[in-house]
Amino acid sequence: MLVHIMQDWTTWSTAVVDAGHSLSSLYGHIPHDWLTLAQDGQYNQDLMKDVQRYFNSFVKTGNIWSLLIGIILGYLIRSFTSFG
Repeated sequence: MLVHIMQDWTTWSTAVVDAGHSLSSLYGHIPHDWLTLAQDGQYNQDLMKDVQRYFNSFVKTGNIWSLLIGIILGYLIRSFTSFG
């Protein structure tokens, strides 16, 4: 039994080491533009302002009524079709 455990452990540890080598070799193939793209953002974001703008657009276009009707109909259908 101990022999089987040792064989399984060595197989697992070899796979982990091979995966580490694969990932480190993959890093050398990433274009340098991608690495600087994540660091390059000079963003002036105001999250609360964006949320307020999206919500106002949601209400203004009438999508809120679709959401409310869908919630109510979904609740009614679930109530009629549930057994218990």
